[in-house]
Amino acid sequence: MDIAMTTAGDAATVRVSGRLDARNADILSRELDECVRGGWHVLRMNLHDVEYISSAGIRVLIKFAKILQGQGGWLEVLEPSSVVASVLEMTGTMPLFAPRKEQSAATATAGASGCRQIGAMRCTVTASAAGVSMRGRVLGNPAFMARNGSFAPGEVRQLRLGVKAVALGIGAFAADHAGAKGHYGEFLAAGGVAVALPPDSNGQPDFVVSEQRLVPELAVLSALHLEGDFAVQARFESSPQHDGLPGLSDLGAAALALSGASQAVMVALAETSGLVGASLLQSPEGSQDAEYFHFPEARRWFNLTPERVHGRQLVLLVGVFARQPAVPLADHLRPMADSADALRGHVHAAVLSYRALPGGSLALPATLADIFQTQTPLDLLHLINDDRAISGAGDSLFQRGVLWVSPLGEVDMEGGAQ
Repeated sequence: MDIAMTTAGDAATVRVSGRLDARNADILSRELDECVRGGWHVLRMNLHDVEYISSAGIRVLIKFAKILQGQGGWLEVLEPSSVVASVLEMTGTMPLFAPRKEQSAATATAGASGCRQIGAMRCTVTASAAGVSMRGRVLGNPAFMARNGSFAPGEVRQLRLGVKAVALGIGAFAADHAGAKGHYGEFLAAGGVAVALPPDSNGQPDFVVSEQRLVPELAVLSALHLEGDFAVQARFESSPQHDGLPGLSDLGAAALALSGASQAVMVALAETSGLVGASLLQSPEGSQDAEYFHFPEARRWFNLTPERVHGRQLVLLVGVFARQPAVPLADHLRPMADSADALRGHVHAAVLSYRALPGGSLALPATLADIFQTQTPLDLLHLINDDRAISGAGDSLFQRGVLWVSPLGEVDMEGGAQ
């Protein structure tokens, strides 16, 4: 069997020749999977030169027709050989693969909105709203770890998260500090979904999805809590004008450019090419005189990825970026490169099994609710740029995905504007 592919817009034409039997069906399935991962939402299968097709081959076609249908796309069969046409008619599947003339939603949106080159990324805006921004507040004390682990019980805060809330920090699913003891770890929240990684869970994140009166509630030692609407939604992929894949700093630069602001909130669903990050190995409360960031004691407190991990997975990113943040936001952001004018950011990432996303504009709460109905998070990391000479793993890298971005306006510190 031979397979050849050509692309145009968000459509790919796949020409197959030879026998499409059980031996070759897996080969075709892998090729079509790469097409879907590549962002093509319409697959046109030219089967004019297929001399035999078995049930295994039909099953592959049906599988990807259903996958694409869930993304707002479709799979169509063009110029079927007499053998293929006869089998499709006998099985009653011919209507499922009927050619369509209408333009896909993803192509229509891309054509209307156009593309922007932002650094190493090509971004296509799929939705925007003028005059929209978010407000933020700082909860707890982000410096408690820097001062060797001491914090006052009054610094613990309760946080309830609705569908318009975005948050990240150190916390635990609990109604109060007493219930959170021993469980404080990294967490993120967006679109009515919250994910937390208790250090005592053997690396298994927990999560809560908003449903009716149920909303995620956490006790937090330190957190950024942001609320409002997103101003811009955009698809991104690596720019053909640049070598390599977009890194986390590229996503931060794109968030600022798309928001048109000096500081921005970003939520993203993206396909990874590898993540670099860290997570807590122990809950930090009550750890007097713990020198978290000094070697070798840091090994007891942090799990640091020695190389990029979780390649070719789907990841939910929640982060804040700024060029020159003011207090109190500045206390939560760290430089993303080793330079005085470096972009600063704070990003957490929840890792999920890969799943292709629908085309066109997406509603974040509905999209996340749908994903978390069938998936359990695999990991949660505080992303970092490991720029150590020789041994450093570098920056996290991404293939493509969807960004939700909003300018970040005033940031309060627990009741007082700063």
